[in-house]
Amino acid sequence: MNQLVTLTTQDVSRAYPVTDSLVIAEQFNKRHDIVLRDIRKLAEDLRETLVDDEISLYKIEESVYQNDRGRAYTRFDMNESFFMLLVMGYTGKKALKIKNRFIKQFISMKHELTMRSNTRHIGVNVRKDMTKMISNNIEDYQGGFKKFAISNYTRMIYKKVLGMQIKKWKIENNYPADCKARDYMNKEQIDQVQIYESKIADIIEFNTDEDPKVLYKKIQEFINK
Repeated sequence: MNQLVTLTTQDVSRAYPVTDSLVIAEQFNKRHDIVLRDIRKLAEDLRETLVDDEISLYKIEESVYQNDRGRAYTRFDMNESFFMLLVMGYTGKKALKIKNRFIKQFISMKHELTMRSNTRHIGVNVRKDMTKMISNNIEDYQGGFKKFAISNYTRMIYKKVLGMQIKKWKIENNYPADCKARDYMNKEQIDQVQIYESKIADIIEFNTDEDPKVLYKKIQEFINK
């Protein structure tokens, strides 16, 4: 099935499902300029008819894309609510089947986003457990071993899960350099991070008398095996 619905951003903390005018034109076999006309007319009608709180339910964003010849054109991204109003006038059995495909993908994308968000929140608690174990059970050594333990373990885990250093992962995926990696990870990646963080917390808890540097090496061997 064609990808009809995407996310506004891979940042799970800010993302929501959208489709765009080009996809709509292609799927409903309409000229793109006609779809743009319908979008602008609907947006104007909403502004004239609804109050601000109601209008905020219908999200559209204008952007520019380049065609195969490199020429710049306008398109619109829109959320599910705006999409549903827009295609309400596209009738017939064929149009109904196309609407159904869009709706199924909107539902699927919202479900995926909810799962990623829930997993992310659970991961925050697991990370707190690891941080607590480091703070309570690892003594500080000259050179600030304890101070850097959390960030060192985190980089070690991310490298294992992502297959590369976190800085390189952000560059290759065009993510902001200062972003929180977890906000951009998918559910499977966050699940793996949680498993490693939980295991590290367990190792620290049951090896409280271990020399911190020896313990670090033990954890490193566990992650890299």
